Amino acid sequence: MPWLPLYLFDDDPDALLTVLNDDPEAVFIVSEQLESIGLASRGRNRSTALMTVNSIRERSKRTLDRARSNYETSPSLPNTVWYGRVLAFRYGIDDAIAVFSEGLQRHPDSFELLRQRGHRFLSARRFVEGRADLARAAELIEGLPEWIEPGGEGNELPVPATSIQFNTLYHLALAH
Repeated sequence: MPWLPLYLFDDDPDALLTVLNDDPEAVFIVSEQLESIGLASRGRNRSTALMTVNSIRERSKRTLDRARSNYETSPSLPNTVWYGRVLAFRYGIDDAIAVFSEGLQRHPDSFELLRQRGHRFLSARRFVEGRADLARAAELIEGLPEWIEPGGEGNELPVPATSIQFNTLYHLALAH
């Protein structure tokens, strides 16, 4: 059995409980996934997996609530980027595109917003729009020192640190 995409259970914890009750291997896999990102103990039992999954769900919800509140209070560039990213992490792709588009009205030459919206256009299979945003972002970042994309204020999610240069060029290549 491959890794379980735990985000699929965000809105339906009973479905995860059913999977864990019906498939002992699923309990092991969920525990392995959580352990690999440092969120579970070595115990491989249903209660450990469920408690950890519930913890992830709660942290994800708190992170979204904080990102939304920060954005609504102050739609600064960092708050706009982070709120859109959190929406996208939770598979609100169209909502994320809308937030990035609103941000681009305020900050039309923001490579951060163009890179994020371009990525989400690809997720929505809107390749022409994604390519255009990512190509523009690539132009804007050319020659800049490596820039690590920051997590947002109040972030409780295990978001890996990567550079905007890598992410822009990687997603631009995917668009082709």
